[in-house]
Amino acid sequence: CKSLALPGRGTVSISERAVATRGAAKTGAPNAMPRYVLLLRGVNVSGANIVKMAEFRTFLAGLGFESVETYIQSGNAVFSSKQSAAEANRTISEAFPARFGFSPKIMLLSAREFSAAIEGNPFKDSGIDPAKLHLGFMAEPPGEAALAALAERARGSEEYAVSGAALYLFTPDGLGTSKFAPVIEKTLKTPVTFRNWRTVLALEQMAARSAG
Repeated sequence: CKSLALPGRGTVSISERAVATRGAAKTGAPNAMPRYVLLLRGVNVSGANIVKMAEFRTFLAGLGFESVETYIQSGNAVFSSKQSAAEANRTISEAFPARFGFSPKIMLLSAREFSAAIEGNPFKDSGIDPAKLHLGFMAEPPGEAALAALAERARGSEEYAVSGAALYLFTPDGLGTSKFAPVIEKTLKTPVTFRNWRTVLALEQMAARSAG
């Protein structure tokens, strides 16, 4: 397992023009309501922490969020809101336990932030199979000590790179057989939820649809 060398404390340098152009496409007209991508960690796994997506959509709409859509069963949603990301996260986190009976870790990114993470993919020109690529979203960027500890735990055929609060993981033999992936969260000491690249791109397309 090896880590790609990234500039500046593991942060991928993304041109402002590229982010601005891609971000504008994902947020709609200048006056459009901001779009967010919501990722739940650890739901609908092995029969535990069940969240039915139809009920989840109703729940989010009931909190005042608009143009709510969900994608597959792993806890992915996009919506529009006038609230800031911090406010929306707090609104959902406070209401979730009463509706579903548990408190998952919630990762909430603006459509622009989500697109920037995709644009920053360090594997995009490497010719790897995107079906074997996963993007991990962390609750906060890990520090130098945590990154050094992760490098020491790296084993096997996987390759990874960390950019801020995003972790790119290439698993040529599949994520299910990886011995490195299960130790990432514990080693970095911050919650992380992974999505395969197909899901990531689907959510980006959904987030591109503006409200209304």
